[in-house]
Amino acid sequence: MKTFVYATVCALVAGLIKMPVLAKQASKEEAACLNAYHKVQEALVKDDLAGAKKDATDLAAKAKAANNESIAGHADALAKSDSLDTAREHFKAISDECIKMASNVEGQYVFNCPMKNADWLQTSKDKVENPYMGKKMLSCGQLKK
Repeated sequence: MKTFVYATVCALVAGLIKMPVLAKQASKEEAACLNAYHKVQEALVKDDLAGAKKDATDLAAKAKAANNESIAGHADALAKSDSLDTAREHFKAISDECIKMASNVEGQYVFNCPMKNADWLQTSKDKVENPYMGKKMLSCGQLKK
């Protein structure tokens, strides 16, 4: 029996036995932050700068509550953007942080826009809705994970 346990532990450590990555639940604050993030993403998909700025203000507050100053800072900057291009640059930084936050959270899917070399999160993996290209190339991108 000792030999079996030892062999199993050695195989796990060596990476010969792959353990599945278990989905985790986001904390209440993280879930609120991710929900606010998705509202910004949806506004950018529609090329709605005013909506993205409004939703970014809410995202900044939710990010502060989740103790994520990086997201909060970029969301504040997005809320002050004077163009969709500027807003989308801030969204890229926000997405990078939200992707880390949502790592292994069930129902969060990472997509990539090859034209902008940028990732974003969606709650559905069935339909691409690219916030970096908006209406002009809504379906540009692919599911990453």
